[in-house]
Amino acid sequence: MLDIQTERGQQTLADEVSVARYIEAQHGVHYVCTDKDSPAIVDAILLTKEDMRLAGLVETKCRYDVTEQEFDSRYGCEWLMTWAKLEQAIRLATSLSTPLIGMLYLKRSNRLLVQRICSPDGLLATSIRPAATQTQATCNGGRATRTNGLISMKNARRFDL
Repeated sequence: MLDIQTERGQQTLADEVSVARYIEAQHGVHYVCTDKDSPAIVDAILLTKEDMRLAGLVETKCRYDVTEQEFDSRYGCEWLMTWAKLEQAIRLATSLSTPLIGMLYLKRSNRLLVQRICSPDGLLATSIRPAATQTQATCNGGRATRTNGLISMKNARRFDL
């Protein structure tokens, strides 16, 4: 069973839809989700509303355990993504000549942090620090030790949902 099919996965999906609706209403793009019933490299693509051009690839995560202030102090304002997923997403964005954008929704603060991760040519747009860490395996729990990328969100644009 995929994580998205669990109760916690469904909550994450509902919150991603809230993020998508906000982005569409405020930023003139269509947020088109990838298939949630199968694994995908990214969570969504952005298309411009006026001419349906590709505007970016998106990785969206929802965090339920921290406020924005706790995220800053406890995690140094760094968002964790598995290194393998990060590499795949950057490679895909570069092959499509579009930016990779990270969207981190901090539910307890009702804050959305939006950070460009790489430009269309693959150049990093923020600092990413590789580290071997033990983390929650999936949105449903468990533990996993793996190489992760710690993405700086210090310069992310911040929005109230």
